[in-house]
Amino acid sequence: MVRRYQCALPKAIALRRLRATYIVGLWHEVDGASCYHVRQVVSPVLSSGDKAARDDAVLVARALVDMERRATCGATADSLKVYMVERAVDWQAL
Repeated sequence: MVRRYQCALPKAIALRRLRATYIVGLWHEVDGASCYHVRQVVSPVLSSGDKAARDDAVLVARALVDMERRATCGATADSLKVYMVERAVDWQAL
C-alpha cells in the first residue's frame, strides 16, 4: 500500500526557500577530457548570509555528484572544480 501526502508550503517559506536555491556548475577532468555536472541545490541553512549559503550549496552539490557519478565518470568531491554558482531566481539559460 502506498500513500502520498501533499502539503503546500506557506508563501513566505516557499519564497525564502526559492531565494536559497542555487544552480551549481562543477567540472573535472577524465582522461584528458572535461566532464561537466550541474545541480540545483537548496542551501541547508535558509537564514545564512549569501556567501555562507553559496559555500554550503557548493559543498552539497559536490557531495551529490560524488555519490551519484563516482562509479560512472570518477567524479570525487576533491576533484570537482566550481565554474558557476548562481541563485535560481537569477539564473538564465544560455
